[in-house]
Amino acid sequence: MNANYMIKYLLSEIKIIKENMNKEIANLKNKHESDLKELKENNIKFKIEVENLKEENKKLFEEINSFKKILEKSKSIKENDINDLNSKILNTTNSINFIFDYIRQNDKEFNFNNIKLLYRGSRDGDRTKTCHELCDNKQNVLIMILSDTGYIFGGYSKIGFKTNNNNNEYKIDNNSFLFSVNLKKIYPVIKNTEAICYISDSSGLSFRASLSFYDGYMNNSTGRIFGNDRLEFFSKPSDKYEMNGSKGYFKCRELEVFQLL
Repeated sequence: MNANYMIKYLLSEIKIIKENMNKEIANLKNKHESDLKELKENNIKFKIEVENLKEENKKLFEEINSFKKILEKSKSIKENDINDLNSKILNTTNSINFIFDYIRQNDKEFNFNNIKLLYRGSRDGDRTKTCHELCDNKQNVLIMILSDTGYIFGGYSKIGFKTNNNNNEYKIDNNSFLFSVNLKKIYPVIKNTEAICYISDSSGLSFRASLSFYDGYMNNSTGRIFGNDRLEFFSKPSDKYEMNGSKGYFKCRELEVFQLL
């Protein structure tokens, strides 16, 4: 083998090696670019997931803080409001904390710390005109009734009540509800219904036909006070009279009206 042939052979081998190296370099470059692209895409996805988690975490902390506030308010009611309640129907607020908690959970813009007695049947008389004089044009009104069978029940209105001696005037109050203390049960207003009635002063504070009372209701079993017989404006109970002890007629031992402040 002469020298010229050997040189040609080596040059040919070098050319093949270079071509193979260039192919390898191109393959590695393509793979690198593909891996880099995938890495960038994964990085973008990761950043999006991190932002989503941050947002979820923020919402979670807001819910936790809101729940903490509700618990603190509930705690303060339990500890401080027994004297403010000044009720002959209840000796303690513990039995009606479910009412306070329900109000706060469904009306987050409203906070209250005090309870003011506006009217009491045994103290102020069972004339509905007197009740209106003491309770009309007040917001956040809580009515509580004690029956002769020991049932405690009533209703809450955020907008409150007014006297209208001309025609009944029906109002929407989406925060209103009825309740049974014995059953620890809430009867929420049915959405967008006209649950509150501005009525003449010959009738008491009225949740339409679902809860109302009339002159001479104290210790009177002739239907001067009624509740839950027609609950088309509030969620229906299993028994239409269940919140007052499943009795269509009963004697009212006490009726109290409070304002939450």
